[in-house]
Amino acid sequence: MENNIISIIQDKGISLVLSGGGFRGAFHLGVLAFLDDNNIKINAISGTSIGALIACSYASGVKPTKILEIFESNEFKKMVSFNFSFKSFLKITIDKKIMNKLFLKENIEDLNIPVYLTISSISDSYVIYQNKGKVIDEILKSISLFPIFETVKEGSKIYADGGIFDNLPLKPLKKYAFNILSVNLHPNKKLKSLSFFSKIKKILFLVWYSNIIDSIDNSDYYITNDNLTKFNILKQNNNIELFNLGYSSAKKKFPN
Repeated sequence: MENNIISIIQDKGISLVLSGGGFRGAFHLGVLAFLDDNNIKINAISGTSIGALIACSYASGVKPTKILEIFESNEFKKMVSFNFSFKSFLKITIDKKIMNKLFLKENIEDLNIPVYLTISSISDSYVIYQNKGKVIDEILKSISLFPIFETVKEGSKIYADGGIFDNLPLKPLKKYAFNILSVNLHPNKKLKSLSFFSKIKKILFLVWYSNIIDSIDNSDYYITNDNLTKFNILKQNNNIELFNLGYSSAKKKFPN
């Protein structure tokens, strides 16, 4: 049965869930590259934070290897810097040339396939699965993980990273008649150390992780890799290694 999986999903295509996970996002690109190389059609994508950014770029027509090339550019890396205003640890300075390369469509509703961006409404305490509006504006909301990045204020509303409420946003894809593949950048790795601080760190992780367990259980296919924990979510210098890890993980999941 395992050997027939790839032919089954080639016939019907899939819906895709991309988790948040900071600069581990190149792992998603490796998975996407594998799907493209094997002619697996993606019919809809739901993403949180970096997953939302990659979803919009891919759905606008940019190939995974091209997105990787942009991620590797100095211009892209320079968009993130320390925030000396003390409103957050880091700030994002938009480079329009880079944005025009990353996103070939201006509006979410004009993308080549349906895309849903997960955004947390802090002022109203609920999650939004956004499928319309300006691509860049909505992505900035989805990636604004406070206190790393500033929250986004729009009128009286305050928005922040979608992963606060739903870091593996499967829910918007349930209405589609396709198998769902979920890709998670935060594996639940077994606790190796029994030290006091290791146990605290693990418990805090599990409290946050609990909001995605239902999504994992309801995915038809699920990809993660324990080696992802070796990569700091705030460091931009591991894109190639993460891309290769994502590609090999997808290949292992869907053997030819």
